Amino acid sequence: YSMPKKSIFLVFFILTFFSSVMAQELSAPNFALKDLNNNAVTLSSFRGKQAVILFFWTTWCPYCRIEINKLSKRTQQLKEAGTEVLLINVAEKQKKVEEFLKKYTLTQKVLFDGDGTVSDLYGVSGLPTYFLIDKEGKLRYEGHYFPDAEYKQLSPK
Repeated sequence: YSMPKKSIFLVFFILTFFSSVMAQELSAPNFALKDLNNNAVTLSSFRGKQAVILFFWTTWCPYCRIEINKLSKRTQQLKEAGTEVLLINVAEKQKKVEEFLKKYTLTQKVLFDGDGTVSDLYGVSGLPTYFLIDKEGKLRYEGHYFPDAEYKQLSPK
């Protein structure tokens, strides 16, 4: 018995649709990472308080630099909306990151995922990568660009 191509496409479409819907209901995995001052920051500390944007990046990634500049310009808007942005550097030495950051005026928390454990936990498969997490700790977006549409849905009117 062979399935017609239309049936295979329909099954694929349905599975893709439901996997994207289900992804919106997944809880974001908790983690603890150190910041520039060696303080531990946990994702769970924001649950029930505010939305969080995770931004995975490296110093050598040209697209990461572009997105960091965009995030810098949105700092005030994000702060006013009560959204925390966590810039998670993937697998680089703190000294290298500190040198890189001297070129930017950032007020967001910079965290270190030195061995890539958290990026693996989130299935990061390219940089830069954003994750938008709502107040309840649910994943609402994953992608390589700022989640404008999804962010607007979470923001108070």
